[in-house]
Amino acid sequence: MAFQNIRDFIDFLEEKGELKRIKTSVSCILEITEITDRVCKKGGPALLFENIKESEIPVVTNLFGSYQRMTWALNRKSFSELEKLIPEALPEAPQSFGDNLRILLKLLQL
Repeated sequence: MAFQNIRDFIDFLEEKGELKRIKTSVSCILEITEITDRVCKKGGPALLFENIKESEIPVVTNLFGSYQRMTWALNRKSFSELEKLIPEALPEAPQSFGDNLRILLKLLQL
């Protein structure tokens, strides 16, 4: 499934149980970082902080914090599929304008 924007991806993660909404008031000065650090180290879900003391804007963290979430975000079936694509996309040193164009098209395809 390809996502049109981050909001679509966040909704998808919530449906999959891979997003935790934090409704408690938190500070963006060190508190969000500390909570996210602890969750990441345990392999936890993405976090959506909805009540930030210093801001009206919600904060999302750890969206791409697992192989599974990264695979979903890049619209692939498995992480090994990505492992195969990356070496193919890495360019060799271009020798001409045509090489530059061919490399650019490869990267756009990826």
